[in-house]
Amino acid sequence: MSRKTGPDRREGLLGSGALYSLATVAPVLVSLLITPFITRTLGAEGYGVVGIGITLYQFASIGLGLGLSTAITRHAIIGGTGVSGATALVWSGAGLAVIGGGVAVVLLPVWGSALLGDASDVETLVWPTLSAVALSVLTLCQSVFRAISRVKTFVGLGMFSALAGPTIGLIAVASGHPEPGTYLTGLAAGHLIAALAALLLLPRIPLSAFSLTELRSGLAIGLPTVPHSITGALVTIVLVAFATQVDGVAAGGRLQLALFLGTAPMLILGAFNNSWAPMVYREPDATRARFLSRSMQAISVLVLGLVAFFCTLIEPVARFIAGPHVYDQSLSTAALITCAATPLMALYLVNIHLVFLRGRTLALAATTPLSGAVGIGAALWVFDLVGEPSIFALGLPVFHGCQALWAWWLGTRTGYPLVSITRSLPLLTIAFTLPILTLWLQPPILVLALGCLIILTGAVAVNWRAIRELR
Repeated sequence: MSRKTGPDRREGLLGSGALYSLATVAPVLVSLLITPFITRTLGAEGYGVVGIGITLYQFASIGLGLGLSTAITRHAIIGGTGVSGATALVWSGAGLAVIGGGVAVVLLPVWGSALLGDASDVETLVWPTLSAVALSVLTLCQSVFRAISRVKTFVGLGMFSALAGPTIGLIAVASGHPEPGTYLTGLAAGHLIAALAALLLLPRIPLSAFSLTELRSGLAIGLPTVPHSITGALVTIVLVAFATQVDGVAAGGRLQLALFLGTAPMLILGAFNNSWAPMVYREPDATRARFLSRSMQAISVLVLGLVAFFCTLIEPVARFIAGPHVYDQSLSTAALITCAATPLMALYLVNIHLVFLRGRTLALAATTPLSGAVGIGAALWVFDLVGEPSIFALGLPVFHGCQALWAWWLGTRTGYPLVSITRSLPLLTIAFTLPILTLWLQPPILVLALGCLIILTGAVAVNWRAIRELR
């Protein structure tokens, strides 16, 4: 298997990974600033529609991308036609995303009411659908920028997308049109502008770079990952829909906000993976297992830090963001339950790299939906026992736990050496139990902060050599 030359891997994981995180942190920070205004302006019902719209485009953007983002990065690094072939795949994927979005808009009367329950304004979901098309195109473009280490371009586009839409929507709402559709229109406008800019910034290629054979090959790798990639978002949208059905649109919006906050550490971890995955692909076969093991030590410290920071600040942050009309204790509870999935996601990532590198993605089309079904089933079962909508959040940790087990099993079948996680597992275990202990003990924030600081300092000291190698 040939490999394209690339930057030294030691430049990447913690250095460029931190830069990639800016593109992920930006929408989180924007939401922290804007959501309090939106919840107070639109009220619980109005924000419920917005929350469902946001969940929709997060879900649909994955499906419309047809799984090509992973195939594009892989192709640019180890494919025969390199960056030119990968860029051609972006343009082909963008065309397919536009077609898929058009079909979804035409069929909106069929599926829209299932998301909004008895609400009559299903036409507002046109705008999240357009956002989904734009975000799928943006993600395809970023897959090329990631492969060729154009980190600043990747981050700049991500931050622009995160800032432009909410800003436009906020201005529109503040100018005298306090409707959910107004804000969702602003989001769609920002996403569309970012997608068009990304297409213009792609490397120029000749028409000869377009190949049906390479498109079929990319889809052969990518399409099985659609159920794999889309299931996480589907689990979220199903859980939000259940909350909406059992307790109204306001409860659905509250759970959506809790899931959004609770997945923030996972979003940052995923941002670091934008740097981690290409480094794994470039690593020689002889040293890849050691590299994954050492880099996992650094990742485990990162995970512990993210979870500790989240547990310390979630209560005051959730109260501020949601405001008095949306917040109740169930929001913080659901967010902490969700956060417990972060270390499980790290265990999944360390093994799934090998699966994508080998290109044997077909099994993911079955294993990931099965994990999603188990997660949703577990959430419904526990809800039947306790009757509290916030418990639906349990579906995400169960889902990610199943994913970690499947990734380990599939990794053993790639033919690559197994990755040792012995030195990472203690920190990941602490990171998993910390949200649970926070829910159970509910310690004062200063006590919690001090305890987290002590644990994190020890983790950094023990793993300093691994961190230093990869910073």
